[in-house]
Amino acid sequence: MRLEEFRHNCGDQPVHINSACRCVKHNKAVGGAKNSQHVKGYAADIKKFPDMTVDEMAKIAEQTGFGGIGKYHWGIHVDIRKIPARWDYRK
Repeated sequence: MRLEEFRHNCGDQPVHINSACRCVKHNKAVGGAKNSQHVKGYAADIKKFPDMTVDEMAKIAEQTGFGGIGKYHWGIHVDIRKIPARWDYRK
C-alpha cells in the first residue's frame, strides 16, 4: 500500500523494484545486512526514475512515511521499520 502511495506521489510512473523479500541465503549472498528488512519482507529497492534525482525520490519517500530510506547510485531503499533510519551510500 505504501509503495503504491509512493508511486502516486512520484507522478504515477512505473516503479521498478530491484529487490524486495529475500531469503536469508540470498540476502547473505548479496551482502545484505544481518538484520535486513528485506528478510522480514518489509523493504524494497527502487530503481532511480529517469526524470528524478535520488534526493528527490528520497524526499518523497520521507513524505510518504517510510521508516528506513537509503540512497544509492542506482536508486533508493525503502522500508517500514518503526525506528527511522537514513543512510547515503552514493560516495
